Amino acid sequence: MFPCPSAATGTTGTLQDKLKFRVRSEHGPRDNFYFFFTERAPRPDLLRSSDRGIRSRRITYAVRVDEPRAKSRNTHFEVKALVEYQRLGESMWRPETNQQIVNDAMGELKSSFETLGPGH
Repeated sequence: MFPCPSAATGTTGTLQDKLKFRVRSEHGPRDNFYFFFTERAPRPDLLRSSDRGIRSRRITYAVRVDEPRAKSRNTHFEVKALVEYQRLGESMWRPETNQQIVNDAMGELKSSFETLGPGH
């Protein structure tokens, strides 16, 4: 949950303005939720000192944000992430197999949403 009366604005602001992702969104006329998708982007901070033979990692996020319910100050949201890695000397990207790296990346984004204040 994040305390944000304008959930769509807060989500876009976090993903696009703060984290510098290119973002697209979907919201059907009868839907009570929004979906936000980021383009894949390199994340050098996801490289670990214990990595052997990995040149780079990149990430893409999918975020579902429910419209606020009446009389509720909080908005429910769900974050998914796809992390891929590239080995040294290869051009192919592979899905990350270390779930802890994926969980850490999702946790960082969730924390960004949870710290949004009213009006964001």
